[in-house]
Amino acid sequence: MNAPDDLKDVILNADCSAPEALRQRLWNSVADTLHLSHSAFVADIQAGMALDLDPKAAVPLRDAQPGDFDVIWDTESGGSLKVAPGSSARLWAMTLIKPPWDDAIGWAYAHLDEIRASTAVSVAPTGETPFAAVLTGEGNLAIVQIHRFDENHAILRWRVERAVGPGYGPVQIVTLQAIDERSAAAQPAAIDFDTGKVVEIPPHALQLPTEQWLEWLEQNSVDAIARMSDEGDGLVGVGLVFQPWMASCWASTDPADLRQSLAKASHQPRRPLLYHEDSYQTVFPFKTRDGVIGMLQLLAVDKAKRTVQFRYRMLLEEGGETKPENDVESQRLAESVHRLMEFGSLASSYAHHHEAKYPASLEELRASAGKHHQDYQWLVENVEYLGAGKTMRDPEAHSTVLAYDKALVKAGKGTHVVFRDGHAAFIEPKRLSQYGIPNKTA
Repeated sequence: MNAPDDLKDVILNADCSAPEALRQRLWNSVADTLHLSHSAFVADIQAGMALDLDPKAAVPLRDAQPGDFDVIWDTESGGSLKVAPGSSARLWAMTLIKPPWDDAIGWAYAHLDEIRASTAVSVAPTGETPFAAVLTGEGNLAIVQIHRFDENHAILRWRVERAVGPGYGPVQIVTLQAIDERSAAAQPAAIDFDTGKVVEIPPHALQLPTEQWLEWLEQNSVDAIARMSDEGDGLVGVGLVFQPWMASCWASTDPADLRQSLAKASHQPRRPLLYHEDSYQTVFPFKTRDGVIGMLQLLAVDKAKRTVQFRYRMLLEEGGETKPENDVESQRLAESVHRLMEFGSLASSYAHHHEAKYPASLEELRASAGKHHQDYQWLVENVEYLGAGKTMRDPEAHSTVLAYDKALVKAGKGTHVVFRDGHAAFIEPKRLSQYGIPNKTA
């Protein structure tokens, strides 16, 4: 038995008062740490040395045979990482400025197609951009950090991942019965996201003291419970890590970006995940106690039947869809954010070339739109422009709306706006007047 197995045995079989579910969570946390610390390789490489980045080798050798190794350290450009002669490896420079490892890995997965198609033969690192991505001769993805380097020497540290980006599993639509403490029957009121199973809660479980109740939920792998209360209707997480995102994120979030955003997240909000009547529903990316990542969105609440309906999809480490099919409303919301942010960049570019002044009208941007006529036409049909007479030097750029989606306003559920500092946000109907935007329902 190796050291990790010994440690796992100690944790899971410890003679203590901690419930089994808690010990399992402790082991999961330790296992994550072990994975991070044991998946990194380090090599001190001299000019002319060749290196196989795959785990079974990972030893630098000066006398390499063509095709055996992935990269060499070369003296050109003051020191550079270079594809070894005869190697089938693919090399790609990362432009991120001093990113943490998780960001570098997420970036590499997001650019897998470009890495596969790369014809680059060398990467010259800098202190600000020390990372490179390599598809090894065996088809693995190596993320390499280059530091303490000169033309004759470098220290390389790298992680090896499978060159298969994450994807989404199929969308699941679930209806749960909101929990009723007075009911004498078992209630299908909970869900285990890891397995997709609906969990029935027996009447006796609802009468347990708080500590025993929470232990029962963990032992039965419950991740969320449907609930109706004065606070609102929706779901209550059980050890669930989640974040509130705009509704547009359902159709626009890349699987690799979702994994990167949730990988290190640990905050378990004590607030419920609520359904909001007559509004575009918040998207909740989440992570279960077992570390499995997914994304959910509430769909409907039936107060008479006391039911809560939602949809969710889980992140698959291998396989799945990178661009899953989405409903028309979600696609429209994603397009709104995307085009508004593009418009914000276009208007800022115009201002940079016109003494910091924003255009007086959308018409003045037509020339800047150039060949992107369809993009400009979308702006004419959907965007209300508020930047006339304003400049980039005006104060409070982060809170001043440059434009908003007037077509969404007509639906009466709020709208997307882009601010003069370039960020986009969703504004609920009750807050539209704060930004000078008319509310259809007002």
